[in-house]
Amino acid sequence: MDSWIPVLPRKRIHYNFLNLSTDSYDLERLPPPYATDYQDPFAVIYFGKKFSYDQKINLNSRIVFVGASETTLSCIEKLICSSYRAYKRLTIIDQFGLPGQLPPNVSRDELFTLNKGGTSTSFRNISEWVQRLGMSHWANIVIGTVTRINRERKYIVVNNDRIVPYDILVLAPGQKILIFGAGLRCFACIKSLLLAGVTANRIVIIDTPNFEVEWEAKAGYNMTNTVRIPMEQELKRLGVYWVQNYEFSDWETCPISGLVKRSYFSSPTEKESKISFSTFAFFCFRHRRVNDDLVSALAESYILFQDGIIIDENFKTNDPNIYAAGPATTYKRILLASHHDHMYYQSEEVGHKLAEFLISRVGSEGGGVAEIQTLEVFKFKRPFVRAIELLGGWHYMVMRSPGAPHHTRWLDSNGKCEETCECTTEIVTGSVDPKEDPHQKYFKVQLDDQSRIVGIECMSKRPFSASNFTGLYGQHEVLLNKMMERLEKGETKDLYDHFCQPWFGAFCVDQWETFLLELQELYRTQDIEDGHKIADFIRDYVANLDNPESIQVDPNIIRNIWDSSGLKQEVELKFLAFLKFNKLALPMYARNDYVEDLLEERSSSTLYYPKVVKY
Repeated sequence: MDSWIPVLPRKRIHYNFLNLSTDSYDLERLPPPYATDYQDPFAVIYFGKKFSYDQKINLNSRIVFVGASETTLSCIEKLICSSYRAYKRLTIIDQFGLPGQLPPNVSRDELFTLNKGGTSTSFRNISEWVQRLGMSHWANIVIGTVTRINRERKYIVVNNDRIVPYDILVLAPGQKILIFGAGLRCFACIKSLLLAGVTANRIVIIDTPNFEVEWEAKAGYNMTNTVRIPMEQELKRLGVYWVQNYEFSDWETCPISGLVKRSYFSSPTEKESKISFSTFAFFCFRHRRVNDDLVSALAESYILFQDGIIIDENFKTNDPNIYAAGPATTYKRILLASHHDHMYYQSEEVGHKLAEFLISRVGSEGGGVAEIQTLEVFKFKRPFVRAIELLGGWHYMVMRSPGAPHHTRWLDSNGKCEETCECTTEIVTGSVDPKEDPHQKYFKVQLDDQSRIVGIECMSKRPFSASNFTGLYGQHEVLLNKMMERLEKGETKDLYDHFCQPWFGAFCVDQWETFLLELQELYRTQDIEDGHKIADFIRDYVANLDNPESIQVDPNIIRNIWDSSGLKQEVELKFLAFLKFNKLALPMYARNDYVEDLLEERSSSTLYYPKVVKY
């Protein structure tokens, strides 16, 4: 088994949301049955004759990960698929083991239905993603909580009785929910309780005065009325008691069992300044913190911790053998990079960056130790995504640019966004209000000053694929089948229908980003005349648009150069090659071989008569 190569689970295209039907497409241009068969998850490993001659470097460094978070799982995903290195001693320590070890349960899956983006978005849940990785084969799983870290002897203690030695320790614990609140997770929790059989009149939701959850707001998500108003109406219809503008103050425990029997809340603005409820279960969605046992172990071992595990630009803590990553970390202050903390980015992308650094750090070529000498933190580019199924059959998704939210706007000299800020243009179709839109299909797109999509927010009672919609990020609106032109002409009235057409399939393939990089390289290297590059010409042309002399320049000069330089033919050939390479994933496109077969079939038909030209 050690000689076999694990095959990564690729991003899955959800074809059932692309309006493919036998009325419009014949069977040859429909996805094969195995591509649309969403069966039980499985892992794939591969062995070929070529790999039997390639010698892998076996690395016996003991790498221990604390926490089975998305950051940890994506990091190990990258490590186990390293081409010429085999990491033999990987260990994951988590209080509950790997996701998916418990038997399937509908109520539990609904409670943790919030999806954060990345390749795992295309799967039903994180459990399916983990099973397709075959994680339990490539790493040892230790169930328990870290209670002590001995940095001198390089081992950690689990549950005060088990010793786990390490050469490199990676802290990626994620965060735990502690206190009450409201937000997307709260609505998912209520849905889960109702599915479990709890009656609505036994559920009470306590909303915070500022109408937001602290950890969601820090990560750049503030609940809008698009979500709040339909949820208020749905909870009222179900009979769930919703109390607003109250903060948790105290609880009362039973002197015999020690269980909480009553909870107390207070408000400085409401008539009833204090209220209380008999409590059977208390779900907490206000703050998030690292496990107290781990924090205690970090303090005893003198690992710096302040609002998170403090790391440098290379994921390193104040111990050279201990690394940390994920939302439970924060950069040290000397870097002035608090707005680049990992909580503002996709955990999956953070894990991949961590794996790339560990690969260069552990077992690098020549036996040396590679260090990245820089004071710049890693840059992350993937969008920030939240997707969830809510009460009342609502499906909700929000996607925005990565990074701290205030760094996605234009700032004035005082560091504040101007009231007339035009950094984004919003296009909205549909509404959640049934009076305005009977179909209740709300879709908002945000465009930057270069007409590229930098954010979307959509909410509908009709299911949609969040995985497919993540392909919208960073795309120019003209590339998306001339979206703005069709909206202005009235040809498109619903963005859901616009982005659920078969042509959108190419943007859902995981190879699309690689194809765009090839086109960028082509633009950088293509000559037009006298050694000038077309990319430099376009850049200079755009920079001089404000120059009065540029008004006399032919506005179609770029298109003329595009046609005359042969670049158009190059792009078309590359796109056809892209379609041919992905013909199994994109059978709906008319490729060259498909058109040639049609012409050959037509010419061999007895009904075909070639046109005779008379001179």
